[in-house]
Amino acid sequence: MFRVRQELTNVKAANAALVKEKAAAETVAKEAKEAEVRTAKALEEENVDRTNLNKTVEGLQA
Repeated sequence: MFRVRQELTNVKAANAALVKEKAAAETVAKEAKEAEVRTAKALEEENVDRTNLNKTVEGLQA
């Protein structure tokens, strides 16, 4: 009976560790997604700035 209780304790401990690892992985995934969104937004803003700069240069060359 002691072995069964010990095994149950080990399984519970392993489960608790997995729950913590899952939570950490979900946090990292969320942060990565947020970083991806920020990067995409920054790239879009830079493209707008480049387009405006190109228009300015074209206007000066005309």
